[in-house]
Amino acid sequence: MSKSVSLVPISVFLVCFLTAKDFWFERPYTDWTEKQALKILTKSPWSSTQIVGVRGSSFITGPSPAEPQSSCSTCPEEAATLPETLSDPQALGSSNPHGGVTQLKFYVRFRTATPVRMALARLAVLKGSTSEEKAEQYLDNPEFPGQIVVVVEPASEGGTLELDHASLGQLQEGTYLLLKKSKRRIGLQQYVTPSQFGGNQAFFIFPKKENEENLVGLDEKEIWFSCQLNREIKIERKFKLEKMLFKGVLEI
Repeated sequence: MSKSVSLVPISVFLVCFLTAKDFWFERPYTDWTEKQALKILTKSPWSSTQIVGVRGSSFITGPSPAEPQSSCSTCPEEAATLPETLSDPQALGSSNPHGGVTQLKFYVRFRTATPVRMALARLAVLKGSTSEEKAEQYLDNPEFPGQIVVVVEPASEGGTLELDHASLGQLQEGTYLLLKKSKRRIGLQQYVTPSQFGGNQAFFIFPKKENEENLVGLDEKEIWFSCQLNREIKIERKFKLEKMLFKGVLEI
């Protein structure tokens, strides 16, 4: 009798654990707190964080100034509505090399995923840089139709310099989205540097469809973002597609 009674709290805990939902399913984005919006952008099914060790004091290893860069005509207009940065210098200490190695921290997120766009809109409203009406208009109008956009945002100046000194030509060979099941690579289509965007975020733009069909489906299980930024820095993050569902739709 005592054994069966002692198991009740455990079973109740398991039921609660299995039925609990993340806040983005339970609450409309207009009710998200700043902390919740930032969680979407830094640690969620659509975002991840990576710390990279770099040797030496000079981070700039990009192409020559003569190498052409790609541009994005809509990005500068949108920069004004976004948070200045998500970085927390106190949490990183990237300016203090240890044994000749400096740590650079990067946030990686699927910029075109609806929950990410909701988080950006919510932060803009909370910071007073836009109205709720304009936030709704922003969400009603896709920014990159037919494309998948991965944003890489550094939490330190050194990371911004590295992203600024990269170019589309330099990145195309070693930057792609990798699908787990089919092993298919989706190649980089366009690259927008932080300077071109007007902030500290770099935009990696990939095609979403081929012959009118989506390139990414749930049957692929996982999608990897892989970027060989330069000789020393490789950014590689894995995302589980089943967790990237939002209101029954795969959001990437």
